[in-house]
Order: sequence, then structure tokens, then C-alpha cells
Amino acid sequence: MEDYNFAMKRMMRNPYEYHHDLGLNYTLITDNLIVGSQPQKPEDIDHLKKEEGVTYILNLQQDKDVEYWGIDLNSITRRCHELDVRHMRRPAIDFDPNS
Repeated sequence: MEDYNFAMKRMMRNPYEYHHDLGLNYTLITDNLIVGSQPQKPEDIDHLKKEEGVTYILNLQQDKDVEYWGIDLNSITRRCHELDVRHMRRPAIDFDPNS
């Protein structure tokens, strides 16, 4: 985990560190847009729907990130479907301007 945080800091050139163990992390950009970390568990979808009114999630995580963090993507997409939250996945490569 420390190697990952070090690489992220070096690539981002700022003191930001991602701490997966702290759970869901997001920022309100506008009234209709939030940006943040990937949902880690189905309960995160409950929170996003109830507290923020989320109706759409665009997940940019690569397969290797989902696997590295042990995310059960099927349970998350299932919960999205149950709560009528549209979930779309378009994996992007971090720090790659062409991705």
C-alpha cells in the first residue's frame, strides 16, 4: 500500500494520498456532479443514493485496481440495479492523457 501511495503522490505532484481503508471518498463538484473513489461495497450505493441522490455512476477503475482492492463489482452493480442507479464502466489508465 505504501508503494502505491508513493507512486500516486509522485505522479500527482501533490500531497494527496488515497487511503482505501477510510472507505468511500468523494467531493461535490456541482449540485449534479460528485467525483470520488470507487464504491467498495453495496452499502456505498445505498449511501450515495440516499444522501446524495446519485442516479448514475461512471466507474473508471481498471480491472487490476478492482482486483487489487478486492472489490466485488458484481455485488455493487447488482445493488445499483436494485436502487435504480445506472452503473457504467469505462476503465481508464491513470495519468495517461490519451485514456
